[in-house]
Amino acid sequence: MLKSKLKYYKDATSKLQIGRTLKLVWEIEPYKTIWVVFSIILSNGMLFLSLYTMKLLIDVVSSHQLGSLEYGTLVIRHVLIAGGAAVLHAMSNSLSAYISELQSTIVSEKIDDMIHQHTVKLDMAYYEDPEYFNTLKLAKEAGGGRPNAVIMGLLDVLSGVLKIVAASVVIFTIDWRLLPILVLFILPMFIVRIHFSRKYNALRIRNTPTERLASYFSHLITSEISAREIRSYNLGEYFKKKYFDIRTDLIGERLKISLQRTKAESGFNAIASLGFFTCIYFIARGAIDGRVSPGDIAIFLVIFPMIFGYLREMTSGITAVYSNNLYVKYIFELFDLKSSLHEIASPQAIPGSPHVKLKVDDLSFRYPHADKLILNGISLEISPGKIVALVGLNGSGKSTLIKLLARLYDPTEGTIRLDGLDIRNFSIADYRKQVSIVFQDFYKYNTTANENIFLGDIDRKEHLQTDIESAAKQAGAHDFIKDLELRYQTMMGRVFEGGHEISIGQWQKLATARAFYSPAKFLILDEATSALDAQSEYKLFDMLKANLGNRGALIISHRYSTIKHADYVYVLSEGRIVQQGSPEMLSGLKGVYADLFKTDILQERDNII
Repeated sequence: MLKSKLKYYKDATSKLQIGRTLKLVWEIEPYKTIWVVFSIILSNGMLFLSLYTMKLLIDVVSSHQLGSLEYGTLVIRHVLIAGGAAVLHAMSNSLSAYISELQSTIVSEKIDDMIHQHTVKLDMAYYEDPEYFNTLKLAKEAGGGRPNAVIMGLLDVLSGVLKIVAASVVIFTIDWRLLPILVLFILPMFIVRIHFSRKYNALRIRNTPTERLASYFSHLITSEISAREIRSYNLGEYFKKKYFDIRTDLIGERLKISLQRTKAESGFNAIASLGFFTCIYFIARGAIDGRVSPGDIAIFLVIFPMIFGYLREMTSGITAVYSNNLYVKYIFELFDLKSSLHEIASPQAIPGSPHVKLKVDDLSFRYPHADKLILNGISLEISPGKIVALVGLNGSGKSTLIKLLARLYDPTEGTIRLDGLDIRNFSIADYRKQVSIVFQDFYKYNTTANENIFLGDIDRKEHLQTDIESAAKQAGAHDFIKDLELRYQTMMGRVFEGGHEISIGQWQKLATARAFYSPAKFLILDEATSALDAQSEYKLFDMLKANLGNRGALIISHRYSTIKHADYVYVLSEGRIVQQGSPEMLSGLKGVYADLFKTDILQERDNII
């Protein structure tokens, strides 16, 4: 039994990352951290200076005769000294609390910023891995405050040790047996708290996927995105029950451990109380035997319960260090995740020529941790001033190819070339500026219409209103924005006060305007007209052709009315290019293209006849 306990504590301490946590906090705020340590030491020093001057005052009161002038002068002097020490202690205590709060706030905010900054830099592969979301959830729950809480726990331990050492000097002169008795009786409480901290952490880790599922059901019930469908199909009670059942199970497991902890702590609290009265016995015997002065008795009656509190404070600090470290390790696990996209040390400059081609050469790709190739031997070309279409059934690999063109992933085999150069030779950020995408599942930003559009080129030094409106006109968004009460300053969506909800087709036009605002050399429109009516679609492609200039465009659509605007078409089936050519040429051939648009092609031929 003892051997297994020793092994557990060895394992527990081996998982602590005190050094790394100290380094992290030190790198963020070295000087304020020093001030925190200094203020704690100063506050503790002032505390015992105050207690010691109080002892001297009591000794003076008890050792002089009443009525003497010398007695009165000494009492006043010691009252002033004790009062001054008490004031200094109060001031140093307040100063210590403020400095600790200031340092904790700054460190917490900066670590929180580091979590978000690191998350932004991770590539898309992590966002398609459930394990990553478990790590991210635990890291976010840890928040920016946990690393500093570890440091504060250590400082609490340091503070407790300093107080105990200082108090021990006083107590030792009264009876040396008192301190060992206190330690002996409170040590089991420390072991109990560490044990249950471990159990709580193990439970949280085990239940993280389940808690994420509960959060998902909660999001379904409360989100404005799912609100219409939840109500249309009367799904509210169904998902609420699933959420409630999961939460009930989770709470039940936590309360079970809480009950175990309460029973254990109740027993050890009784033992600790026994230790307290054992010490009372020894001090009472000392007073009876005349081994202590009145000042010693008084200071002991003050210090004794304080020592008991200091020992508990120290064990609480150690417990805090351990329990907070269990969360901190998830922050470090997140920080240790590295992007699988290789960023070249000395990237080449993006070609400045206006006539740049984007070419895919014999590209194959499989997702991480998957065996099946999603794309196999793909070759295609997007030339400046041309509209290229990519068509195929759902699941043929079109969206995956877009991710590769945006360099959200790198090919498993083959290359993507910009002006003949492998895109992996460029800075990732610089290359991504060359490709502007309207994703099929584009995001609806609840910001102003202006901001929705200029997010397409956030690094532009100045966002001129004429440029924003030009992009909106090309996408067909200007027609509805100009009729809004605040025009381009109108808040989109109803998530925030003063917001104005618009149709899905209008949202799609905003997303397209965002792409047009970008200075990218290539535009990729993934089902960018799926929510548009025929007239809006015609206007969009008319504007696209008129304003394409030296840009190249890739459009993905299931609509024949969209595809027929293209200069060249690639047909994708089961991860391979199976046909390619002009829309007119493919319309006259048998194969996947003709099968996809059979009805539209026949209807168009009938209209011509």
